[in-house]
Amino acid sequence: MEVETLDFVPKEWTHGKTYETIFLYTGFGRVNTHDNLLQTILPTTTKNRMYIKERPLVPGLLSRVYHSEMVRMTIYSEHPRVWSEEVNPGQVFFFRECGKLTQPKT
Repeated sequence: MEVETLDFVPKEWTHGKTYETIFLYTGFGRVNTHDNLLQTILPTTTKNRMYIKERPLVPGLLSRVYHSEMVRMTIYSEHPRVWSEEVNPGQVFFFRECGKLTQPKT
């Protein structure tokens, strides 16, 4: 999915469902241990946008983790996906889905 970073959550999405998870950072992405998803983050040419590709984590896939981080996730909307990731008190990142991931032609 194509994701846009936001400075804040718009008014229509002020209430959400919050849970805690651990992100395990690997050489090729990160693992959300709550949802058991491997997330690969790719840059785009547009400022404040990125691609996030998610797939189920295959058991035995990871051999090394170089960093772990406790994160408080708040899901404000499922369609389009709008969420925040609080990594430290007062350090919150907001995201909004703005498109689907399509493979570039090679």
